[in-house]
Amino acid sequence: MWHHELLKSLMDEAAKLIMDYFKKKGKVKPGSIAGWYTFGAKVNFNPHVLMLVSMGGVTKKGEWKAYDYC
Repeated sequence: MWHHELLKSLMDEAAKLIMDYFKKKGKVKPGSIAGWYTFGAKVNFNPHVLMLVSMGGVTKKGEWKAYDYC
């Protein structure tokens, strides 16, 4: 709770995880938006990352490829 500089690392790792997964499984680069929250509903310290990730991505050739990661 006292080291807020670690929150950026948390966000970076979450984004890297998604990018690596799509690169390996779908061979695409997805679109994503991420935000972090530091507290839960009960106002307890609970750092977590929320992400919106596209259902597909762009191939190396610049073409859109739909990909269902669910």
